[in-house]
Amino acid sequence: MKKEIRKVIIFSLVLGILLFILRIFICKPASLYGFYSAISEIISVTLFLLFIYVKYLWIFNPLEKLPKLKKKYNGIIKYKKNENIMEKKIKVFIKQTLLNISIKIKTDEMNSISLNGYIVLENEEYILYYTYITNPKSEFSQNNPIQYGTCRLTIDSVLKFNGNYWNSRGNIGDIYLNMEDPHAQP
Repeated sequence: MKKEIRKVIIFSLVLGILLFILRIFICKPASLYGFYSAISEIISVTLFLLFIYVKYLWIFNPLEKLPKLKKKYNGIIKYKKNENIMEKKIKVFIKQTLLNISIKIKTDEMNSISLNGYIVLENEEYILYYTYITNPKSEFSQNNPIQYGTCRLTIDSVLKFNGNYWNSRGNIGDIYLNMEDPHAQP
């Protein structure tokens, strides 16, 4: 993520300087006040363009190597409970910008939301790390209370990826995600 922040800062500085030069050639400031006015205009335009790029347009840039994750995935969590291997179906919702990612997981017993998340390049593989907090439904809160955890998912493909998690109760498990079929009937 630090690499993306560095790229955004360099891009915004270059864009701002180029826009400023263009602005000066188009309409030369007649005074010092006009010069400062041009600077403030360019800063505003640069920040606006930067916001639009980081939030929406980066996904269309073929030079951005960061995986562009889909918005919805179906999946399975496998975990150990009372020495038995259990499985639970999950729905995963992802919101991603160039500099941020948030994950929400829903099961029949609880929801979990990410507190922070990062995609990093590790040994030539993209890895999604995020920490989360669970919010169990009241009927399940006795056996499955609120917990904090961390997840590490290896992104081999944006259509299908997997990894593992561990949480504050000492539980560990595996997560398998597949892109939700947009043509499937509800």
